[in-house]
Amino acid sequence: MKKRSVSRAISRHRKTYEFQLPYFKQGDDLGHFLREGLSPTEALLANAENLRGAAAMCEELAKRLQGITVKIDADTHTIRVTGPVAKLRALAEGEDALLQVPLEERAGWS
Repeated sequence: MKKRSVSRAISRHRKTYEFQLPYFKQGDDLGHFLREGLSPTEALLANAENLRGAAAMCEELAKRLQGITVKIDADTHTIRVTGPVAKLRALAEGEDALLQVPLEERAGWS
């Protein structure tokens, strides 16, 4: 019994958020710019700018997570960051939010 209550206490103080980068798949993303009518050179430059933006987001999140113990799970389409609610909530609020509440929570699935 004691183990279960400890587990619940930990889960109340930790939360998982999504870290969404502005790209999907390398070919799809470049293809998006080509389908918009950009020339190959323009599409490559637009794609490079998109990737620079994603890199900047990774650098900013790394900077803001310093000193916070988190777990990151990453798979094909999702990056999830789990850590203390009190610390991560600030990264998920405001106009400069880097993290998002998972879609299933936003949709009321959980």
